[in-house]
Amino acid sequence: MASRYFAYDENTLKAADALGIQYILARGTLGEEAVVYAPEEYKVKIISVSNVPFEEMGKGSLCDYSLWARGATPEDFEEVLNWCLDNNPKNMILVSHAYLGGTRLAWWQKYEQVLGSDKVIWRRTFDEWLKNLEVLEMPFSEIPQNREVQYTVPQPAKAIEDYEPIPGLEQYYEESPIKETIELKCF
Repeated sequence: MASRYFAYDENTLKAADALGIQYILARGTLGEEAVVYAPEEYKVKIISVSNVPFEEMGKGSLCDYSLWARGATPEDFEEVLNWCLDNNPKNMILVSHAYLGGTRLAWWQKYEQVLGSDKVIWRRTFDEWLKNLEVLEMPFSEIPQNREVQYTVPQPAKAIEDYEPIPGLEQYYEESPIKETIELKCF
């Protein structure tokens, strides 16, 4: 489960437990290193994604949208990805938004170039990734939280629709197979 900008609080954990959700996504707390926290009071675990700085817009998730919203170009995205990989994190989580990296050619090509390189060691499954990871168990009050979001109003260098679409996907831009939006409200 993830919320906008990977924000969460203790109410999120309570809701996830009540719904039987095993993992929530959270903004990164250890730079490009991704970690999983297990709050002692809850069943749900917190996956803290990779977090990277970009110019004056501060830190944000290692994510195409996060970097795009902070003014990054596809070339900047590639540079940040390579910088992260050059730091040799044991675990890294890269987040992609389907309407950017999944539909825009320049962004998709950067994913292909970097993730297809020999710098990346792929885990075959989520469970395999977890086996090679130390889950950090501690009281919720001791789990670090990243509350820095300076890009709630995107300031892109170029609008998403101004990037060339991936050939063959044009039919999906106008006609979304999703006809409804489901909103989950937690109190």
